[in-house]
Amino acid sequence: MLDTKLDEASLIIAKRLQYPDLDINYYLSILDNLAYEFMDRLDALNVKEHKDVIDTLNYYLFEEEGFKGNSIDYYNPSNNYLNDVIDNREGIPITLSIIYMEVGRRAGLDIKGINFPGHFIVRYEDLLIDPFNKGRILSKDDLYQLLYQIYEDRIGFDESFLQPVGNDIIIARLLRNLIHSYLDSYDYDKALTASNILLSIHDDAEAFRDRGLVLYYKGDYSNALQDLLRYLE
Repeated sequence: MLDTKLDEASLIIAKRLQYPDLDINYYLSILDNLAYEFMDRLDALNVKEHKDVIDTLNYYLFEEEGFKGNSIDYYNPSNNYLNDVIDNREGIPITLSIIYMEVGRRAGLDIKGINFPGHFIVRYEDLLIDPFNKGRILSKDDLYQLLYQIYEDRIGFDESFLQPVGNDIIIARLLRNLIHSYLDSYDYDKALTASNILLSIHDDAEAFRDRGLVLYYKGDYSNALQDLLRYLE
């Protein structure tokens, strides 16, 4: 899975977990078309400066196309499925960021994912951008405030939070979102499937912890103990 592009990997997860008949190429073509339309606007406006490029992308995706953050039903698992986000034009920070990055990639923009605690964002050149909030440009003060809103004093700000991450980290975070969403809705079978996919691509200690908790909730205490012991090693 990690050999594929970010958009395709995200859609593969949706196909494996929720939509077995999903036409992945159909949704990739929608992203292609979004990028073509965005590039037409860049050409028409003769946009060159980084900030102007982002302003144009923001206006196109969030005003013309109507993508927005789903703050009302934030923890619904569908917010993590890229096809649902494309269809509904609503998502959470990570899925809206994936769309933002993938439209940008097709247009030749090197937009990076930033695995900020509690709220995924992106970076383009020197700009930190929040696709969940219509592409708002974030300052350091904004990030300090965001971190405090989520964690209060439990986590202090660290510059490492702003380092770009690879597709493996992004997909792992997407899967962890799904694990927690399905645990919250008591769908332990889907949570276990998501946990197994996570372990197949990113078998770190936290992945064993996550699956161990799912197995515990399913009542599979023996296997839960094995995973949790792996986590503690």
